[in-house]
Amino acid sequence: FYAAKNFKEYTVQLRNSRNIYLEVYVGNVQPNEKKDKGIDDLLSNTLKKEPEKLKEDIDTLINERSLTGKYIQLHKITTWSDGKLLELWSLHNSTEFALRHKAILKELPEFRIGKHRWRFTETGEIESAQPIETDEQFWEEIEKFDREGNARTEYKFRYERCFRFLQNRGFSRYQKPDGEYDYIHTEHPFVRTVYKTEDIRDFVKDFTREIANEEVLEMLHRGGPQFLGPEKLSNLRKVEPQFEHSQRDRQLFYFSDSYWEVKRDSIVAKGYDSITHQIWEDQRNDTPVTRTEPLINVTRSDDGHFTYTLSKSGKEAHFLQFLINTSNYTWRKEKSKKLIDADELQENTDHLIAKLCAIGYMMMSAKDRSVSRAVVAMDGKQSEVGLSNGRSGKSILGEMFKQVLPTISVNGKYKEIDSDNFLWDELDVKTKVVFIDDVRTNFPVEFLFTNITGDWSVNYKGNRRATFPFHQSPKIYITTNHALNGDGSSYNDRLWKIAFSDYYNDTHKPIDDFGTLFFDDWDFEQWNLLWNLLAECVQLYLQFGVVQAPSDRIENRQLRQFMGEEFIGWAEEYFSNDLHVDTRLPRKEVYDAFLEYAPEQRRWTSATIFKKKVIKFCEWKGFLFNPQKYDPVTGQCMFFDA
Repeated sequence: FYAAKNFKEYTVQLRNSRNIYLEVYVGNVQPNEKKDKGIDDLLSNTLKKEPEKLKEDIDTLINERSLTGKYIQLHKITTWSDGKLLELWSLHNSTEFALRHKAILKELPEFRIGKHRWRFTETGEIESAQPIETDEQFWEEIEKFDREGNARTEYKFRYERCFRFLQNRGFSRYQKPDGEYDYIHTEHPFVRTVYKTEDIRDFVKDFTREIANEEVLEMLHRGGPQFLGPEKLSNLRKVEPQFEHSQRDRQLFYFSDSYWEVKRDSIVAKGYDSITHQIWEDQRNDTPVTRTEPLINVTRSDDGHFTYTLSKSGKEAHFLQFLINTSNYTWRKEKSKKLIDADELQENTDHLIAKLCAIGYMMMSAKDRSVSRAVVAMDGKQSEVGLSNGRSGKSILGEMFKQVLPTISVNGKYKEIDSDNFLWDELDVKTKVVFIDDVRTNFPVEFLFTNITGDWSVNYKGNRRATFPFHQSPKIYITTNHALNGDGSSYNDRLWKIAFSDYYNDTHKPIDDFGTLFFDDWDFEQWNLLWNLLAECVQLYLQFGVVQAPSDRIENRQLRQFMGEEFIGWAEEYFSNDLHVDTRLPRKEVYDAFLEYAPEQRRWTSATIFKKKVIKFCEWKGFLFNPQKYDPVTGQCMFFDA
């Protein structure tokens, strides 16, 4: 119906804008011995050896008044209204539609047309599968007589019965963490938020059209919001859905017709008839899936080194290949056919496994305070402070989370990000991921620590507040083209760092490798492979836990950012002088030398900060800073510092 409707409207636009007049036809294949349903079936079965007959049939019937041919039946819909077009498929009336498809529908215990359930009786009659009970009938028929003694019927709306009718069909109120209420509709196991009272009113009217006379419907039209407006619907019962209590040893993925239970050693598809808890309808991904062969097999040796192999399906999975490419730091050597040593290849592998495990962690609903972290995607390529190595694929990972999990996005360059009282205004009870994209240099990551490891407090606009308990609060994914400042256990225990190579850059993008835009242009196969990959990522996380990316690149980038390019330029020059190494250097003398080189730094670099930068420079260069200098026995100097 919609395809025909939209195409007909398109031809109207051509007529109005370009004076192009087209006749529009809709057709169907005539019943035949081989039971062909569409043109493809007709050409591959009945007309397999003589396809030219299809054209001959169309050329003939197009001039027939009935538009009926031997193989095809056409309908000229150029001037049809939408209502008449609905009649073509019997979509204008539930009973007509059910009778048209009776042969199939009578075999079902019950079936849904629109918002109403129906069934065929043993005698072949259609009846409602949602009969309205006496205490649910929301109208009362009152017999009255006029002055002449003629009987007439008046209809009165019964509020309590209507509330009971709605509640028995899954409508209720749900109290949010901020104390406000949402209307919800529950049809086990799915819970759907009803954002507009008009939707509830329409449900009542649609139901009435199927079971009552027109006078009852007229009563509802006249009453409108008076009967079923926000004030009256606030009398609906308040309920607390029985949502899943997330478990640390498994994760459930919900799809259109089944769900997966993912454990460390198994991925099992199950039907919704086996589910005992309830879920938000938003959690269900409207895509069918099938389990493929395992995409990737990962092992870890006794010395902690990872190895992996890919299956045929793994090699075909675009997103897995994308992650492999973003973990490739030897691509330049591969391109120029230079020798790559084993340590370099091992680094590539370790970066990949860190990403896969981090993705598995983000996909897990269960939270554990002992491993609660924000995943931070950084550039692995070394560059000067302030220079950006964007386009490496970090944000594509964030976009993937937005595709598969309820996610809110925050602009990482927002200067008042740590002081905006309403920063989390979009966060609600369904949110699973907060994606902070492209944070600026010197991003104050510490302000997130409370949210990472504890409850999450939110100020909403309109003087509303809510606190999401730790086990219900979302996880955080951060992307940055710079290093995040900070060190120490409190810093390291709250961040899970993953690094992206510059395999993808300004001149080389994923579409160059895969020939299609991620997500928007994917077909079923790639979506199916993605979900299989995500399930295996959960398994890898359950098996290996937190796997940090190799630290050398990340730490060097962090050291460089802490020191700053001006300090590095001075230090490289100052300590290249042999008189300034392997000897004692008075702190003031060194500090003054730096200020002479960069006098404007006096305002920003105190003597204390300067000392910290010298220590970081020594760490960066592999120097020793203030080691124990003298052997207590010989009195000889054992170590030298910068």
